[in-house]
Amino acid sequence: MRKYCEDKKNVMFEPEVGMQFSSTEEAFQFYNMYSWVLGFSIRLGDNYTPKTKQRTMQEYLCQRQGNGDETKNSTTRCGCKAMMRVATNDSCKWSVKKFIAEHNHDMVESCGEKKHLASHRQIDRHTKEMIRHLRENNVSLTRVNLVMGSLFGSMDKVPFSKKTLRTVCSNIAKEALVDDVQKTLQSFREKISRDPRFVFTAELDEDNRLNSLMWTSGRSRSLYQHFGDVITFDTTYETNIYKMPFGMFVGVNNHFQSVIFAGVLLTNETAANFKWAFQEFVAMMGGKPPQTMLTDQSLAMTIAIKENLLSTKHRWCKWHILRKAQEALGHVHKLHSTFSDEFNKVVNHMLTPEEFECGWDYLTKKYDLGGNPFMTRAFEVREKWAKPYFNDIFCARMSSTQRSESANHVLKVYVPCKSSINMFVKQYTKLIDDREKADDEAEKNRSQKISKPMFGYPIEKHACKLYTPAVFKLFKAELKKTASYVIVDNSDGLCYEVLHVDSENRESWSRVNFTITIDPHLGLYKCQCRLYEHFGIICCHIMLVQMTL
Repeated sequence: MRKYCEDKKNVMFEPEVGMQFSSTEEAFQFYNMYSWVLGFSIRLGDNYTPKTKQRTMQEYLCQRQGNGDETKNSTTRCGCKAMMRVATNDSCKWSVKKFIAEHNHDMVESCGEKKHLASHRQIDRHTKEMIRHLRENNVSLTRVNLVMGSLFGSMDKVPFSKKTLRTVCSNIAKEALVDDVQKTLQSFREKISRDPRFVFTAELDEDNRLNSLMWTSGRSRSLYQHFGDVITFDTTYETNIYKMPFGMFVGVNNHFQSVIFAGVLLTNETAANFKWAFQEFVAMMGGKPPQTMLTDQSLAMTIAIKENLLSTKHRWCKWHILRKAQEALGHVHKLHSTFSDEFNKVVNHMLTPEEFECGWDYLTKKYDLGGNPFMTRAFEVREKWAKPYFNDIFCARMSSTQRSESANHVLKVYVPCKSSINMFVKQYTKLIDDREKADDEAEKNRSQKISKPMFGYPIEKHACKLYTPAVFKLFKAELKKTASYVIVDNSDGLCYEVLHVDSENRESWSRVNFTITIDPHLGLYKCQCRLYEHFGIICCHIMLVQMTL
């Protein structure tokens, strides 16, 4: 470096006879750095290994040395004699014994061309680790290339090509596949050492190959005991290299955040595989089956739930039933501006079966949809998806597998496409960790912040102490609705009827009156809307009666 500063004509990294290196790798890196400055590529040449099988000499040649294959139409070889030879000495170091600097060909000058030379396509260990971490966190190849450009100052200063980067990423993916199942099981064992309540179970086929795999953490098992009454299950995620369907058992906590109870990889979506998954899930959770389970219309899931979860109420995801509504009813939307709002009200806001059926009948007649295949099929299976038909079943305000699908969508941010199983599990764990952090933050906010009553009613003051902020917000929304109702009948103090104040202007098929009954022995209020049974929060009709008493 001192010579280079004194005379810029000298090459900073030029080898000299007698120069010493601690290893052949160090010698290669030095000569390769020299070749980068001049603009040529190098390769390994002859080496001498005596009977001890210990190498004592190594040559590094110009890539263009030799004459090439005469059968090929073109070759890069031109008989260049440039080289560097190193050999071991008495101090067990490698010293330069011979160095030929002269080349018989032109050198590559620009950085853009140099990075395409064979020996300069290599990426150093630290940069490879950076690339590995980026790829593990699902950063695309193009974005990795842009990150490298930022690290090196600009894209033209990156010392390797995008083709080389693609090769490195491919090798990283291949390395992850080596002993994939063993790596996965080893990672599970490590998790158990940190979390004694961590559980995993695997099913093998007749050839002792992995057929299904399920796992859950100790915290997820604890959360299930509190929030496992209602779960959604969906298997729409297939980005692992083996194209195994992945499903998540998802619920909702007292902050109305999604809780992932367990994940499962299946070979295929058959009834037998789902039976195994549901049996193992219940066993992992201490033998407690969910009260309600929401899935798509999969026949295999329906069979498995019917045979294995006898006490569980099974309902279909409303979104899966209605997802083609826009396509099937698009012509109606275009012709009638009022259809969209009325359809949404019938589908999402009806409270009783009678109200739903009257509203559906109204739509089919008004918009001439009596023979529409979509409307016919949706109505025939209404008891499996429409809320009025299971409003007496606790569903924690869920009527679809949206939480499972949302979790699957979020997981795509964490997991690289076509990942190995051990990589899949590793990235899935990061999602679980983030969900736990969100829960911890919500719990901190609950304990540190005080919810303030809006109206000052005694029931509201009590609710703000009892509920989490997220649930209290929903409670206040119901409390506001009490202003829309009046009590019109109170015959014996145990049965009340409330009426909507704007009943004359509401649709003929929209229910305007509700009956509330009181059990004096249990102190239990029941309303026809069944919001408390379905959601867990008392409805505005019951609130009105309670505030009147």
